[in-house]
Amino acid sequence: MVQATENAIRQVVQEVLAQLGRNNDSPPHRTAADGNWGVFNTVDDAANAALAGFERLQEASLEDRAK
Repeated sequence: MVQATENAIRQVVQEVLAQLGRNNDSPPHRTAADGNWGVFNTVDDAANAALAGFERLQEASLEDRAK
């Protein structure tokens, strides 16, 4: 089994972050500082939207789902 050293992990993380910084197609990264982590304001809002989406999908025909 290969063990990763702390320096190796740091290097990989730095490379991934550098690659993410070069990707101009992605939306701007949001942080906790701006108070907005995603599309929904609360976990309850996200869960309710997921439930509503599931219910709509469940009612759809296979043809509609394929679209």
